[in-house]
Amino acid sequence: MATVLTVSRDDLARPWVAVGLVALALVVTVGDTVLLRTDTAALLRPAPIVVELTVGAVLVFCDGWAYGPDHAFSTSQSLGSVWPLAGILGAGVAMGPLAATAAG
Repeated sequence: MATVLTVSRDDLARPWVAVGLVALALVVTVGDTVLLRTDTAALLRPAPIVVELTVGAVLVFCDGWAYGPDHAFSTSQSLGSVWPLAGILGAGVAMGPLAATAAG
């Protein structure tokens, strides 16, 4: 995600939004990594999964705000790339395929 942001920085309409979104994703990634090392089972609880799904949705929905109106729903690389997929996969592992389908 940081690489996409760096490569496409000239296309950003609101760089501060993009940097904030990347920072938010980094905070969640660090938090999940700490859970992975200290209490692996906690990653399968609803709270971390809901946080992942929420941040993933924020990345997708705010992409157009960071890049501008011509970027949203286009074929160009989104700011979130595949990062939101982690929450969907986590929902599937923790709660089953129907939860993953709903999350997706």
